[in-house]
Amino acid sequence: MLRAGTGCFWGKRMSKAKMSGMMGKRKKREHCRMGAAVLTAVLGLGMSVPAAQALAAEVPDGGFFDDYVGEQQGNVTYLPEDYDMSYDGALDQHTDGGLENADTQGELPEGLESVIMITQDMGYDTSLQMYVNYVRGDVNKRYYSSLPRDVITNGNISFNMGTRSQYVLYRDGERVSDADVSNITQEGAYVLENFGQGSSDAERFEFTILQSTTNTMEQFRIPEGFSYSRVTVNGEEAAAPAGAVYQMPSDGVYGFQFRNEELGISYYTEINKDTVAPMLEFVGLVDGKAHGPVQMLPVGEEETVIRVSRDGTQINVPFDRVLDDYGSYVVTVSDLAGNSMEYRFVIQVYFTMTSMLVFLLLAMIAAGLFGYYRYVKSHLRIR
Repeated sequence: MLRAGTGCFWGKRMSKAKMSGMMGKRKKREHCRMGAAVLTAVLGLGMSVPAAQALAAEVPDGGFFDDYVGEQQGNVTYLPEDYDMSYDGALDQHTDGGLENADTQGELPEGLESVIMITQDMGYDTSLQMYVNYVRGDVNKRYYSSLPRDVITNGNISFNMGTRSQYVLYRDGERVSDADVSNITQEGAYVLENFGQGSSDAERFEFTILQSTTNTMEQFRIPEGFSYSRVTVNGEEAAAPAGAVYQMPSDGVYGFQFRNEELGISYYTEINKDTVAPMLEFVGLVDGKAHGPVQMLPVGEEETVIRVSRDGTQINVPFDRVLDDYGSYVVTVSDLAGNSMEYRFVIQVYFTMTSMLVFLLLAMIAAGLFGYYRYVKSHLRIR
C-alpha cells in the first residue's frame, strides 16, 4: 500500500528534475499525485523510475491513474486535500477508525506498548499482569480483568472498569444491584455488559464461577487463545482435545489445565459432576403406610438436606430423624449438586406404650370412681 509521504518524496524529486529553471513550485498535492503515479508505475507495472517519471509527466493532471488502475497490483490510497501529512497517529483523521497503512497497522496508543494481543478484542498487559478488553475492538474504550473472557474458574475474578465506564452485571440471569466488580467471589454464571464511554451497544464479558458439585454441565470450554495442556478424569489421565470443547458425558471429577503458550500462563479448573439423586431408607414403613414411628436413614455418605412436611405444613426434622405423629408426609432429600428425591407416605393412628399406660391408668381411675360410687350408694342411709 502506498504512503502519501513516500509519494510526496518522489513527486518532489521528479518535479525538481522536470522543472529546473521554471518559475515557482507546484502545489504540495500535485507533488503527491505525481509521486504516487510514479510509485504505481514502478511497483504495479514493473517500470524503471526514469520511465515512470516520463510517463507521469505526460499526464500531469492525474489521468495516469485512470489509464492504468486496471493493471496495477496492490491498493492506491487517495487522500483528501485537507489531510495532515505530518500526522502519525493510530486512528484515521476523518473516520476515527483504524488506519489501513501497513506502517501503523497493529500499533497501540501510548501506554499499551506492553500489551500482547490474544484475540481481536482482548490482550494481556504484561506490566499490569491483567487482561485488557476492548469494547467492540476500540482500543480507546477498554477495561481490565484478572482472567480472560469466557473462563470457567473455581476462584474469583476482578475487574478494573475505569471511572467513566457504564456497565451492568447479571448473575444466573438476574441483574445484580449495586454490583462491585472489583472482586467477584460468589458462585454463578455471570454476564458483564459494558457500554464503554458513551457507547450505545453493550459489549458482553461472560464467565462462570463454579465451586461446588454440578449436575448440569455437559461440556467444558476454555477461553479463546488457550489450549489444553492436561485433562484428568477421576484422577486418571485423559486425552486432551485439540479444540476448545471437552465433552463430559458421565459423572466424575474432571480436571482441566489450559495454557497460553505466548504468555506462558496456565490455569486449572476442577469440575465435580454428579447427576444421581440421593436416597433415604425408611424403617417402619410398609407399602407407603405405617402404624407406628418411621425413621429416616440416608443411603451413602454424601452430604444431604432433608425437608419434611406433614399435612401440607413444613415441620422441623427431628435430630434422630424419627417421625412419630400421625398424618400425611412428604419428605424431600437433596444433595449439593441439586439432585433430589421425593417420598410420600402416611402414618396412621396407633397406640404407643406411653399412650397405652395412660389409657390403662385412666381406666383404673374410672373403675375406682365407679366402685366408690356404688359403695356409697349402697351404704348411704336417708334420715
